[in-house]
Amino acid sequence: MAVQIEPYLKVCHQIPDILINNKIILEIQCSPITVEQLQTRTSAYNKLGYIVIWVIEDRFNGKSVISLNAFQSACINPYKHQLFLWNARKQVLYCFKN
Repeated sequence: MAVQIEPYLKVCHQIPDILINNKIILEIQCSPITVEQLQTRTSAYNKLGYIVIWVIEDRFNGKSVISLNAFQSACINPYKHQLFLWNARKQVLYCFKN
């Protein structure tokens, strides 16, 4: 498995957080960005053939039923219907799927 941390993708002028096997981009989004920025980046990566997975901060505090805002909804993987959340306090990565 080839893993690159913050490689520069010249074609789209982006630096994803992690690139796996030159196929999967993992974006760990801790700083605030707009839904439009997220969609623009995702679209640019997809046009280049990358699969994009967004990981966002877990702000749900263990709730069994959650309500998503527009940004959180935009982070759902459209192909696998998954949402990845990182809980820094517990050091746990959650995957919600339908």
